[in-house]
Amino acid sequence: MTFSEHQDRGMKKWGGFLLSEHTEYLEEEKKAPQWEMPMDQEIIFQVLQSIIENRSVTAIQLFKADATEPDPFIEGRIVATEGDWIHVRAAEGIRVIDLESIRYIEERGYRKWYK
Repeated sequence: MTFSEHQDRGMKKWGGFLLSEHTEYLEEEKKAPQWEMPMDQEIIFQVLQSIIENRSVTAIQLFKADATEPDPFIEGRIVATEGDWIHVRAAEGIRVIDLESIRYIEERGYRKWYK
């Protein structure tokens, strides 16, 4: 076999050289929250209307003053609206959110825990 006939396997050959700590770090980095693109207020209201009509699960990212790293999404169901405030039942309890502090919002379906 000559050098020109040799086919490089790319990253597969280096996989065994990674430390388990480094692999864990890479997996955690993938799970870390990322900043989403800010949405217009009109689009936020349209998504909110759809979430309320469908009684769906919502995921909300808020603006932050320091803007270094985003907080995890606030995930839950909207249980009430009051003027410019929405009440979201999240895992940690009821969160009261000002509509103007919403940076990004999305409607999420049910997540299956089985395949």
